[in-house]
Amino acid sequence: MRTQRRKYIFVFLLAFPFAVHAQMLMFEAGYVPDPYLVHPQSEWKWEKQQVYDTAFVKLRYRMSFWNTAKDERYQDNRIVFVGRNGYRRDASEILEVMDWKDTKTPYTDTLQRYTYNMPAYPATYFTAPDGKTWTLFRTLFTGPILRYEEKPAEFNWQLLPETDSVVGFACQKAVTDYKGRRYIAWYCSDVAVHAGPYKFNGLPGLIIKVEDTCGDYRWELNGIKPVDVPLGEKQFVTQKSTRQQARRLIETMFAQPYVFLSQTLGFRIKILDDYENSHLAGEKEFSVNLYYSPIELE
Repeated sequence: MRTQRRKYIFVFLLAFPFAVHAQMLMFEAGYVPDPYLVHPQSEWKWEKQQVYDTAFVKLRYRMSFWNTAKDERYQDNRIVFVGRNGYRRDASEILEVMDWKDTKTPYTDTLQRYTYNMPAYPATYFTAPDGKTWTLFRTLFTGPILRYEEKPAEFNWQLLPETDSVVGFACQKAVTDYKGRRYIAWYCSDVAVHAGPYKFNGLPGLIIKVEDTCGDYRWELNGIKPVDVPLGEKQFVTQKSTRQQARRLIETMFAQPYVFLSQTLGFRIKILDDYENSHLAGEKEFSVNLYYSPIELE
């Protein structure tokens, strides 16, 4: 375990533009911490995962969203496992694969496509048969993994008469409002899998494409495959919180990333400005107010 930790920290230090000086991190001028460049977690054991169900189908969605530091969109590949008994898990394929990077992995065929520091949406969503949901959110760098539970997500879909062909599927249109956003979905009733990405549920068929009307978030199916594999939760060390607590911490992470790093890593942090002067985290945040538009606005 200690060997893994040393390797983990070593890779972490190589990957980011800062220097370490006796419990202090010094960041280069102009460097913007990106909350979507989340480091994978290597210290967990597959045999210790909490298995909830057996997945019978694996759905692959291409998710896109605005990144924090540039005027461009990030892409993440989301893997949704649907269980025979009603459980569902939506996770980033990038992080799923990278978590296996230093272990005996079942992802040998996909390891070469992913490298450290590729952007990924850092939330994993679980849904139980009774509709209850819980979320694991990985914070900046090696910050805490937040875990919080919620009541069942309710989507009051309005089924519309419009039809269209979406990535080869005959689809029908539906709209709904959920936690501050209006979503437009295209679903295929010919596919007897009543599921979709994120927490979406309740449509009479498989969600093929869904996006919010502001254009911030979009998911589109790009793979469906029958499987027979365990559907479970990796036993990470997590920080249990409420949804409200998690939202406040994540907002701080975007608004003051250096302060967040100082608090969570336990290091004093200094930032160099363009004149080679150093400032403590909080004195000057050179990445003030990173773009943050969460999926759930309310």
